[in-house]
Amino acid sequence: MNKQEEKKQIQERLREMLLAMNIDFESIDTKDDGIGIERFNIVSSRDAKILIGLRGEHLQALNALIKQMSSANEREEGDPQTYIVDVNDYQKELIERLRNQTKIIAERVKLFKKEMSLPPMSAYERMIVHSTATTIEGVETRSEGEGRERCVVVCPF
Repeated sequence: MNKQEEKKQIQERLREMLLAMNIDFESIDTKDDGIGIERFNIVSSRDAKILIGLRGEHLQALNALIKQMSSANEREEGDPQTYIVDVNDYQKELIERLRNQTKIIAERVKLFKKEMSLPPMSAYERMIVHSTATTIEGVETRSEGEGRERCVVVCPF
């Protein structure tokens, strides 16, 4: 199955799931973000909060389903395509907010030469913080804590 066919199949399965859950949505837009991640953005004015859930938990579950569906399909090229489900650009805005927050914290860490902890966050959010911090000279990061209380600590070096 090629990329286009897989993309259409996932988009159709998402549409079927939303209809089965009686979720009101206007469209499912797809866009390649330029780094190999295909984003399925569900546009919904009425049921966005239901789809996103508390702290994005429902959205994470939808993403897990998409990951399972895409890994179940073998592609001709052999390299896995990454897919992300988003709702009203929630994930996109979250990523931008986390990147900005990481840059601000990193500047403070460098200025005061003292480590700082960010609030607890999901594994996905921590990955964004860690990857953003690798682009900032003079700081390093580590995760601390367990479960829902796991957070990122930004340290000077």
